[in-house]
Amino acid sequence: MDDGKAGRGFFDDHIAGRTGADRDDVRLGPTYGADFGVVAVADSVVAMATDPVFVLRALGIERAAWFAFHICVSDVALSGLSPAHLAVDLNLPPDTATETFDAIWEVFDREARALGVSLTTGHTGTYEGCSFPTVGGATALAVGAAEDVVTPTGAQPGDRVVVTKGPAV
Repeated sequence: MDDGKAGRGFFDDHIAGRTGADRDDVRLGPTYGADFGVVAVADSVVAMATDPVFVLRALGIERAAWFAFHICVSDVALSGLSPAHLAVDLNLPPDTATETFDAIWEVFDREARALGVSLTTGHTGTYEGCSFPTVGGATALAVGAAEDVVTPTGAQPGDRVVVTKGPAV
């Protein structure tokens, strides 16, 4: 596998058809080109997406943490539902200063509050072999009505796309 996100060929050859149990509550499971999944829960749906926590310290720790947070919630926002919960796993190098952690976490807290996202659960620790910029992972959740979900699998050539800000983050 090459660096970065798996391509369509890798997905088709190694992931598709090997996604665990078939469940009736899964509305959108692993699909190439869809960066989130959707499950039904009671009268709502939950969209979820997982991404690496990528803190590129060369940007300055606060700016890098801002990008890291927004990368973690952006894929679930593609569902059309607002991000609501974030589970964060930080696997930091053993020599990480407490001040570095605090700077990252302060940004995550501030941005989460601004967007109405609860930092709901997670894991934090230092481990040999871990290094910046990739220092963990996060799973974002969004809750809403099934009819409000927008999936990229329904897009057709010629559809109009409205971009309200810059592409991606």
